Amino acid sequence: MTLTSSEILRHNLHAWNWAARHGHRWSMPVDEAVIDRARKGILELHLTPTKQIPASWIQNIAQKKLLGLASAGGQQGPILAAAGARVTIVDLSPEQLKQDQICCKKFGLKIATIQSDAADLSMFEPASFDLILNPVSNCFFPNLSTVWRECARVLKPGGLLLYGFINPVAYQFDYEEANGGHYHLKYHAPYSDHESLSKEEKTRFIYPEAPLEFGHSLSDQISCLLHEGFVVEDLYEDNWGDERGLDKFFPSFIAIKARRVSI
Repeated sequence: MTLTSSEILRHNLHAWNWAARHGHRWSMPVDEAVIDRARKGILELHLTPTKQIPASWIQNIAQKKLLGLASAGGQQGPILAAAGARVTIVDLSPEQLKQDQICCKKFGLKIATIQSDAADLSMFEPASFDLILNPVSNCFFPNLSTVWRECARVLKPGGLLLYGFINPVAYQFDYEEANGGHYHLKYHAPYSDHESLSKEEKTRFIYPEAPLEFGHSLSDQISCLLHEGFVVEDLYEDNWGDERGLDKFFPSFIAIKARRVSI
């Protein structure tokens, strides 16, 4: 049975609420040292697990309007706020958003938090933001085209979209087998937890505490973005930091710097 979009959202909301309450890696607020460095202009920001965003990608952000898209968890938002940006965080999970609120209160930072699906930015007027930051999270979105359309709408002309995503090739392997040293192509592209896994695999991999994932094609990740009036200015690759078996063969993550050039 195919899940509806609302069912996927409910499942992933529950999963990320659970992650935030149990100290997930992406739900751990940054510490005082990171905030102090951000106040001095040293931004330790990540779109992917290990590599920091190049300093050249984010410059002169004081008083700029920045949107953290599906990026709650007490990490990117507080860092950007400490650097002087006017920050709004949109995330599906209220518990993830709470991590931003707690962090900002602790360090005397101001930030706006809004609970919403990334595909629905209707609360914002057109051309509201100078920059959108979207760390790896679109693997939890069933459809990217609407997200890119909304990003194009709320970005100012010339504004930047910085986002990270999982290399779709990574989804063609069984992670458990790869981590055990056995590598073979197993799943067709594009990948979907609900559509690609066998009945037996679903009982092992799909449970309330694990968000549903979607391995979007490069066409959806990049070509659909270009059709919305963006140009890609730069990119870099990353991996899990040698935590996963696939790190031996190819980078599992890609980060993109794209600029909105037309309306």
